[in-house]
Amino acid sequence: DPSEILVVCDDINIPAGKIRIRDRGSDGGHKGLKSTIEELQTEDFPRLRMGIGLPEKIDYPVEAFVLEKFSKDERKSVEKMIEDAATAVETIIEQDIEAAQHKYN
Repeated sequence: DPSEILVVCDDINIPAGKIRIRDRGSDGGHKGLKSTIEELQTEDFPRLRMGIGLPEKIDYPVEAFVLEKFSKDERKSVEKMIEDAATAVETIIEQDIEAAQHKYN
């Protein structure tokens, strides 16, 4: 059942180092979420999006940007984001998605 999975993905529309948890929703332009929605034939599945921010250069290809390493300045916030995401996943499993949303959104 789609409600029993949790998709974890990057998101350029969220500032680097932040996470967002949703129990359903559109793909928001994210190709991986679009593919998942098409495969499951529903938008009704939980997702944890990890922010990587937008490229500073307007004409920079997004595909190249998402594969870059984080800058030295971003690493600390990204490491914290990863820790928060892991704890959020545990909260979703042990409690429910609403508890994780209240704590991390």
